[in-house]
Amino acid sequence: THDLPILSFTPDALGIFDTIYGISRLKYTATALGIITTMRNTGEKQITYVLTRILFIRSLAFIYFVAFLVAYNQNAGLLGDDGLLSSQEYFNRLKQHVGVNTPPQKSVMQIPTLLWFLDDQQVFNNIQQFALAGLTISAFVFYHGGCNACCMFILWSLYHSIVSVGQRWYSFGWETQCQ
Repeated sequence: THDLPILSFTPDALGIFDTIYGISRLKYTATALGIITTMRNTGEKQITYVLTRILFIRSLAFIYFVAFLVAYNQNAGLLGDDGLLSSQEYFNRLKQHVGVNTPPQKSVMQIPTLLWFLDDQQVFNNIQQFALAGLTISAFVFYHGGCNACCMFILWSLYHSIVSVGQRWYSFGWETQCQ
C-alpha cells in the first residue's frame, strides 16, 4: 500500500484542523492519495482525504464565485429590462407556455428556476439577487474550506435559476457545465 509518507506533521502544526474538525487526538501523515491518520491511543491507521476535500470544495467555490460575479456584472446588459434579451419578457413567455394559473410547484418541474416562487414582475432584480447571494455563499465556502450538501445544492439551484432564464447567453459554453 502507501507506506512512504511525503510529509509528517502533528496537530500542533495544523491547529486549523483542530479548531475546525476537532481532531486533536490524531497524528497525520500525508501521502500522495490522502492523509493517514493514526490514533494516538490505539495506533490504528486510517486514510482520510481532508486536504483533498478542502482543495476540491475551495476549487468548486472559486468556480461558482467567478460564475456569479460574471453573471452579476453582465446580466444588466444581456438580460436586464433594457438589455439585449429582456428576462422579463422571456419569463412572461414562459408563464404563457406553462400556463398562467399553473402553481409554482408544477411550473418548476417543467422549467426549473426559483423565479416561479418570487414576484414575476421583478425578474431581473431577482436574478441579480440570486447572483449576489451566490457570490456571498461561494465566498464563504471558499474562505471556510468546507460545506455541506445543502450549501452546494443552494449554489447549484441559484446558478441553475439564472441559467434557466439566460436564453442564448447561457445556452452554450461552460455555464452548462456548472449546472
